[in-house]
Amino acid sequence: MLISPNNESKAMTKFIIDKKEISDYKQSCTELRKKLTTSKDLIITTHINPDGDAIGSVLGIYFYAIAKGVNAQVILPSPVTFNLLYLEGSADCQVFDPSEHNEIIINAEDILILDLNDLDRLKELGEAISNSEANITVIDHHREPKDFANNYLVDTEVSSTGELIYDLITTDE
Repeated sequence: MLISPNNESKAMTKFIIDKKEISDYKQSCTELRKKLTTSKDLIITTHINPDGDAIGSVLGIYFYAIAKGVNAQVILPSPVTFNLLYLEGSADCQVFDPSEHNEIIINAEDILILDLNDLDRLKELGEAISNSEANITVIDHHREPKDFANNYLVDTEVSSTGELIYDLITTDE
């Protein structure tokens, strides 16, 4: 994050694909989309107690991945809240259970983490992800992302992670 002389934080963008910084937003969306749509196994997750932005982002990219033929599944650190259960696909969201999901996460090819910037916000699920050899991607709009992923699409000037997901999907050729 950039700090101004009067200690005010400034907007931040971070576009990193395969640990290489990319300056062009559209190019980073294109490259990231190619990586995600060629994945054999994609785990999608978001923070504990997911809100509307988190679940909307998860379901948007989940349905997109499925439409592209990717074997995708959603594994969350906590259940979808009651007020969001009406969303199509919310019943497909699994709640992390170490005995059921650790092996899946460890063997996943790709893990997509949405709307968070720190594995600690995933609780036990974050521990499992940190033990995985998967290619980890973060898409987020929060400041100061921790350095734990291979790929980042972070823009703090957008309103939501859902906006980034929309851009990622709609730049599809």
